[in-house]
Amino acid sequence: MNEFAAEWYDDEKTILLLTYPKTFEASALIAWSNTELMALIDEVDHPVVLVTDANQAEVPRGILAAIPELRAGIKLMDHPQYVGQVFFNLNRLGEHAARLWALFDYQSFHADTFEAALEKARAKRTEALDKGLRAR
Repeated sequence: MNEFAAEWYDDEKTILLLTYPKTFEASALIAWSNTELMALIDEVDHPVVLVTDANQAEVPRGILAAIPELRAGIKLMDHPQYVGQVFFNLNRLGEHAARLWALFDYQSFHADTFEAALEKARAKRTEALDKGLRAR
């Protein structure tokens, strides 16, 4: 895999499955998130949770220092339909990066397995619906 990828997990388009390339730059993640990923979320008028498989990705050099740049650059977290992101298959450094990322995106979590990630994603979506997040 040499690029970022996203696909709907379910027919209702409530969960987006994301995969990252093995290596990438922060600027590439920002550009992809603000175009292709944002376009997918714009297709729907209900809460969406991202489930990200980090199995193939290496934590990019300098990513920890780039987290503020990522938060400032990625507009997805301000999208009205975005209600969270769950990372899974993280290595040790990835877990550390995910914890730091959660300081900037309080809707971000990590799980050990795909099944646990889906469970957290469904819970986040249910919570958003319970709070009244619906169509824009």
